[in-house]
Amino acid sequence: MNTTTAVNSKTVFNATLKTNLLYPLLSGDSTAKEFADSLEAKGPSRVETKTGMVFESSPFSNIPYASQQAMSRTSSLVRALLNQHKVNRGSALTILNSTYNKLLKMDAGFAAHKGRNEATLVMEDITVSTRQGDFDSLLADREMSWDEMAMMTNANITRKDGAGEDEGRIQTALHDADQVLDFPTERLVFRGDDVKASLWGLEWPQWDEMLEARAERVLSALESIRNKADREAYKIKWQKRLLVASHPLAEATGMYAPWAINGWMRSIWRDKQVLLSMLTRYEDASVRLDTAVADEIRSGRPASLTRIMTEAPFEPREAYILGDTVIEAVEDSAYYIQVMPEAWVLTTKWYDQLRTHIEARIKQEDALYAHLTTLQDTLDWYWAETDGDRPKQAPVYWNRDGFYLTELDALAAFGQEQAEAAERVIVNDKQAFLAATEGLFA
Repeated sequence: MNTTTAVNSKTVFNATLKTNLLYPLLSGDSTAKEFADSLEAKGPSRVETKTGMVFESSPFSNIPYASQQAMSRTSSLVRALLNQHKVNRGSALTILNSTYNKLLKMDAGFAAHKGRNEATLVMEDITVSTRQGDFDSLLADREMSWDEMAMMTNANITRKDGAGEDEGRIQTALHDADQVLDFPTERLVFRGDDVKASLWGLEWPQWDEMLEARAERVLSALESIRNKADREAYKIKWQKRLLVASHPLAEATGMYAPWAINGWMRSIWRDKQVLLSMLTRYEDASVRLDTAVADEIRSGRPASLTRIMTEAPFEPREAYILGDTVIEAVEDSAYYIQVMPEAWVLTTKWYDQLRTHIEARIKQEDALYAHLTTLQDTLDWYWAETDGDRPKQAPVYWNRDGFYLTELDALAAFGQEQAEAAERVIVNDKQAFLAATEGLFA
């Protein structure tokens, strides 16, 4: 799926600055006077310092901070869009420079009116992860001797040919548009905009009854988890997934979006396996019923399956299929009086109805899964760059025993789950039987 969303100042602001104080002004939704009037209408707010002092703060006092935030967020997203080939360099430079000049002019005017300079506007405030050897390279560039290096307290070098330990992260600033666009993104600590750029122009599947029903069913099922800590942890995960799914991806929770997308896909994958199992079960039941009917007719045994319906239609049967309640389609009374269908005919119709419903549901699940796959495929880089014990590619399935990266492994894990569940049912039934019959046959 190709992107269809143009990259310009308007779309960039829409994707990054919805919560920014200056959004109405930058997006063009309000004039400078309208914006100022709206801030003035809010009136001052009471602020309490860490020392307990309370004072009133003008709503205009947050403008310098909002201005720098707007510039940094814009720079971050535009760089990510350039790296994802969603915008060319010329357009990227234009967006950055025009935004910077607009904000700088506003800041200058604001500072002049207040008679006090605020912090200097920069293109982007960034947090950079340091790497092993960063400081050693700096020393080498200065052509310092080993003895001179040893005299420097910040050098952490254990041997002459060794490298310093990773020092964590540092904060710095980029001051022009070319610096922003050329900065290596792999050195950045916060890369939520890289995710946003990958998904740029791609739409989340429409929030419909299918997604909503799935969410409600999962959240309801979580209530059955006995361990409170586990239950609450799963609830938080699904609430975050709901947040991503029910809002535009442009406003998704940054680096969590890949996990939310994969979480929905894993849920859909498991549901499909359950549906396929149910479909097989009803198909087998239909075959067994046909065989039993034929045997009954040939044997001349007393009619059971082939008996004539002599009473009014029975209460329609119901089946629960992953959140869907299917009610048997019962013919009207006139039909039963005139046709008098045999019992097996009604049961066969019921099985056919269930199979038709399941097949339609599987098609829906497949369509939703394919749409989400399109989103996930744009995030291969994210999974490849994960560290620790997390998967290096998007997993097909995940259970308490871990994650599964291939369809074959996922099916094997699911099959084991089903076998263990069936065994638990058998064991429980046996225990129930023994408890009920205790002492009766001693």
